[in-house]
Amino acid sequence: MEETTIQNRISLLEKLEQEVKIAKSALKAELDNDQQYVEVSLQTKETMARKKQAKEIVFASDSCRGLLDEIKANNEEIAILKEILATELMEVYQKKKTNEIEDAQGQSRKFILSVRILPKRVNLVKK
Repeated sequence: MEETTIQNRISLLEKLEQEVKIAKSALKAELDNDQQYVEVSLQTKETMARKKQAKEIVFASDSCRGLLDEIKANNEEIAILKEILATELMEVYQKKKTNEIEDAQGQSRKFILSVRILPKRVNLVKK
């Protein structure tokens, strides 16, 4: 694949993303100009604030705080394990040129590699 093809595809993606951004902005402006939508939106915000307060009261109990702490600790561990696993699976792919690996029970598991292009960074290079 030629590099110019990739460059053209990146340009097209950026153009379409900009068009979507402009269209979403126009839709938001339409919503903001509709009185019925604005009223319903305000009512919803008030209801959500009351719901949040009620939830915080329930979560303030000792039993809930313990569960929340457990969830937080587990989520942190999950994030670390996923990062390590991603690195290890990348190494497996590079060495074996396959996207399959056996799990602890001996079953074949497939994995996918994901690549994303990062957005442009303006004025990062100092002259």
